[in-house]
Amino acid sequence: MTQEFKDLEVRLDEEYTIACNELINKRQAELDEKWPRMTAEDKAEVDYGARFLQEEFPAGKDTNKVITVKLRTTSLFSDTARRLGLQTEMLKLPRGHAEIDGEFDILVVVAPSSAKFKDNDKWRTINGELKRARDDANFEARQRMFAATGKGLNWIVTGKYKITCPVIEKGWKPREDLALEIFTEETAKGPQMFAKFDFSIIEGIMRFERHPEIGKSKSASKKATSKKRKREESSEEEEDKDEDEYDDYDDYDRRSPTPEEFYLGALKMPSQKHSTWIYRWRGSETGEGEIQLGSEAKKYEITFCEPRGTKIKGTFESEYQTDCEFTGVKFAPGRPGSVDISREWADNNSAAYERAREGRWY
Repeated sequence: MTQEFKDLEVRLDEEYTIACNELINKRQAELDEKWPRMTAEDKAEVDYGARFLQEEFPAGKDTNKVITVKLRTTSLFSDTARRLGLQTEMLKLPRGHAEIDGEFDILVVVAPSSAKFKDNDKWRTINGELKRARDDANFEARQRMFAATGKGLNWIVTGKYKITCPVIEKGWKPREDLALEIFTEETAKGPQMFAKFDFSIIEGIMRFERHPEIGKSKSASKKATSKKRKREESSEEEEDKDEDEYDDYDDYDRRSPTPEEFYLGALKMPSQKHSTWIYRWRGSETGEGEIQLGSEAKKYEITFCEPRGTKIKGTFESEYQTDCEFTGVKFAPGRPGSVDISREWADNNSAAYERAREGRWY
């Protein structure tokens, strides 16, 4: 590059810098001129609220001021407040609330300390309104949940449960809430009860076994069936000898045979008398998706508790967690089964493990 071109490059850089500074100064002057007439909401959106908060809470001055401001989003504003040593709390205003102003539907309170939040009348009033609304909604939800458990001796326990497990939560920092959803399915050979679970590091399928008190009910029910039903069951039993015989099947679409203990018999649901049920599980770890071979060899328990099975406690183990005890609270009633339990069970057997292992090699 010649000296002439170098000089030109320097001159253009200088001119560009001067032009940028002039534009910045012009916009700053325009902002300074408008600033006294701007609303708190508009000021809070300038530079993520830095100037607004510095004016409201001057550095080095001890102030007990508490302010509220409405925003469209809070993440960067809250970060600015935190850098300035301030505390923020947020309320998402429900649709139709009188305080909503266009797109500004988030009310944020700002104070030197969270202990001061209660000193703001607007915050205290709206927070009280929303708390009462949440309490009413939670009460109605609990009533609906309780109604969905049925009125008979047996409890309808299908639905979604929020799970708490100290061993998992302490050791693995779950990416989201632990969850379990229980389903039932009526088949020609009898009812089944199973669950899909997500325990952060492990996810999969639980299958509940026939309650021990109903262990002999299957033979009694067979005598009451028609000859046609007997022929159908005989054909199915030939296919269902032992699911382990099919662990190395080649047809990926084939449904996994169902062991007899997974047909529940006459006792289809838990009750106060029959509250503890045995289950086995299959699944995979959520990182690499590696199937947990042999997980179904061990039995575990889930106990359904009052009121009417809306709370549970159980045991669980995997190669990553041992001696786990978990509890759960039901937060949504059951829905029509959308799980092909036989297929999902088969998708986690030894044949599926080998296929996945070979896929990783090739």
